Amino acid sequence: MKAHPPHHESRHFLERLAHAANALLHDSHPKHQNLAMFELRSLRRMEVTSPSFERGMPIPDRHAGVHGVSPALSFAGVPVETKQLALICEDPDAPGDAPFVHWTAYSIEPITKHIAEGVAPGPVGSGFKQGRNSAGTDGYAGPRPPAGDSLHHYHFQLFALDTTVSLAAGADRDSLVRALRTHVLAAGDLVGTYRSRLTRSPT
Repeated sequence: MKAHPPHHESRHFLERLAHAANALLHDSHPKHQNLAMFELRSLRRMEVTSPSFERGMPIPDRHAGVHGVSPALSFAGVPVETKQLALICEDPDAPGDAPFVHWTAYSIEPITKHIAEGVAPGPVGSGFKQGRNSAGTDGYAGPRPPAGDSLHHYHFQLFALDTTVSLAAGADRDSLVRALRTHVLAAGDLVGTYRSRLTRSPT
């Protein structure tokens, strides 16, 4: 007689399946095309992972909201000829046509394999520069979608560059994208999700 998996394992599998289906639908949405990764296309791929959340799964509350801390990230598959790395985190599900920018980090050393959790806010992070997010601050801004919204998707996009970026700290997302254009050797994307509690105030 075939054994059935424990109830909690079945539930976990169904949750992962639902999130995977949601991700497929999300990727086909027109607003998805406004992400930096579509402006900075590359055929070569890198892997971006996080010990803080699984790919396509919810981002923990500790990384959300005004006081949320940035999640830890790990990189693999960075080309040996890379001169610098850059990171852009965006939410294409935010109101309006443009994605909400949650984090930009650049002038990251090419040998970097990990970014630790809780990078301090401000123009300079752990050995790299941080830009201005859509909340108007420098550094990481945690997920805080409007109350009652459907699931939002947060893309942590990594870019390997064939040059060094001379932008000053505190640059906005569009300035960074212009600086990266034509210089991307490889790209990677890690997607996490978040849905606001109904009792939270919208932003």
